[in-house]
This record gives sequence, structure tokens and C-alpha cells, in this order.
Amino acid sequence: MGRRGCQHDVVTYSILLDGLCKGKRTEEAMSLLEEMYQNGLNPDVVTYNTLMNALCKRNKVGSSLGFAQRNGRIGCQANVATYNILLDGLCKGGRTEEAMSLLEEMYHNGLNPDVVMYNTLINMLCQRNKVEEALKFYREMGQSSCQPNDFPYNAAIDGSFKGGRTKEAISLSDEIYCSSLNPDVITYNTLMNALCKTNKVEEALALHKEMGKRGCQPDVVTYNTLINGLCKCGRTEEAISLTF
Repeated sequence: MGRRGCQHDVVTYSILLDGLCKGKRTEEAMSLLEEMYQNGLNPDVVTYNTLMNALCKRNKVGSSLGFAQRNGRIGCQANVATYNILLDGLCKGGRTEEAMSLLEEMYHNGLNPDVVMYNTLINMLCQRNKVEEALKFYREMGQSSCQPNDFPYNAAIDGSFKGGRTKEAISLSDEIYCSSLNPDVITYNTLMNALCKTNKVEEALALHKEMGKRGCQPDVVTYNTLINGLCKCGRTEEAISLTF
């Protein structure tokens, strides 16, 4: 291409970088980026996002953050996808405080989280037993134009139960019924597990029946949860009946 007098542009490099990153050839992608700079071209946000995503997948979040800073210096504005990549990398690395600071930066830059970002934040906070903060984002999500899907409901329900907030968890599950969403098998399993652990096996069995009425098929986890709950209550025959 170059030998024929046809010069590479940003789109050409972005396509090549994307292919190298998908092939896990990150070092070659970085060399190509340097060539891009040498040819007087500045990457656009798509190019940077591609590289940052590849680096985060290799647990090189620090390098990704470096690219984000370079972004700003050359006048290339980060978008929601950029912040999603960085937040996901920070959350997976357990760097909660940095993730929250990045979120504040995002708000400051006039950008609002999308459903992917809310899911990432809610899941991270629930995993770290910061249920109140997770529920704050969950409520914020409902008040915005970004409507929750099953994932944040499941994470918030699970986090509420683990934090000993059973009533709040049940209330969240009721919200699903009032919305346009239907609980999935993960939601039911989460609820049944929590109910069995709090000796509310009858309520767990009622949920099992409800699953069938709603066309949601139980899985191995469903049956293991119920069988374990029944056995702990000494209801062995009922537990055995679930295996047939």
C-alpha cells in the first residue's frame, strides 16, 4: 500500500490494531501504534479503546490508564466505551477507589453511565459487601433513562441477602414482577438459596412452583439448593422426591 503511494490513515491503522489485539498480538499492536505516531497520525478514540481493552484483558490496567491520559493530552476525548473498559479493568483488579474516582471524572466530563457500567459497578460493590453503595447505583439506574436488566437485579438481590437485608432483597425481587422483566433462573436460584439458608424452605418451594408457571426451567443449582434445604430441615423424603 505504502509502496504504491497510497498512505495509511487512522482507519487503516485502527483495523490492523483491532486484528492484532483480537489475535492477542499486543506487542505488535504497540509497535504499530508507534509507527502511527512516527507517520504524524494521532489515534482516535476507537483506536485507543481497542488498545486499552487488550491491555486490560492482560491485567495491564496501569498501561490502559496511561493511554487514557495521553488521550486527553492530544485532544482525543474519552467516550462511555472508554470508561467502561477502564472501570471493568479496575473492578476486576480490586481497585475500587480508583474505579469510583474514574466514575466521578466521567460525570465531570458530562457523560452518564450506561447499563454495562451500572452492572459492573453493582456487581463489584456487592462482591465487596458494599451493599448500600450498590443499591445506591441500582436506584440511580432506575431514576435515569438507563433501565435495569436481569443482571443488576440479581447482583443487588444476592448482595442484599449476603448483607443480611432479607426484606430488601425480597422487595427487589417484587420489583422485577412489576417491571417488564421476568426473573431468570439465576434470580430464582439466588432467592431460593437465601430462603433455605434462613430456614424458609416453604417459601423456597413456592418459588420453585412459580418458576414452572412462568416457564422458567429449573437447573441443577435449583435442585441442589432445594434438596440441601429440605435435608437440613429433616424432610428427607421430600428431598428424595425432587430427584425423580
